[in-house]
Amino acid sequence: MQPIVPGSDWEPLPHGEWVVRLAIASKDSASGRASPAAFQLSTEDEKENPPRLSVWAEKNTTPNQAWILMGSKPEYCLALRLETDKIRSIVPDPIQPMIKPLDVVWHPLFQNNGTGQSSPDPRPGASGHTGTSGLKDGSVPNKIQRKSLRSQLADMAEVMDL
Repeated sequence: MQPIVPGSDWEPLPHGEWVVRLAIASKDSASGRASPAAFQLSTEDEKENPPRLSVWAEKNTTPNQAWILMGSKPEYCLALRLETDKIRSIVPDPIQPMIKPLDVVWHPLFQNNGTGQSSPDPRPGASGHTGTSGLKDGSVPNKIQRKSLRSQLADMAEVMDL
């Protein structure tokens, strides 16, 4: 699989690409289904302005590389695989005009180089860091609709053990 050239921050991933979200096992995963809770933004995700759900471009980052980049936390034992075009096609229920669709955009990782400046993270797989925007940025006005989006993401995810 040939890696894709990472875009600038907030640039959309090309159509037809796949992303991976790491998740903690739940009672849903025993049946081969992802849990909607896996698509809840983390504390780190929510610090972004606007927030983005952290995911990884499959052609640039293996699930194991993503796990290492996330700090090798043993509780993260599932990889949830999703197609970007399907992510972009979902709408919240109930439907409401003026809600921006979800998108999958580049979200480069940087690290401090010791001089107070940051540079692109050189670790293997870091070039594949992306984010799903629109889950909690003010365009989805209520909790029911946000829950609907997370449920739809869970329904479309392919679940794999790490």
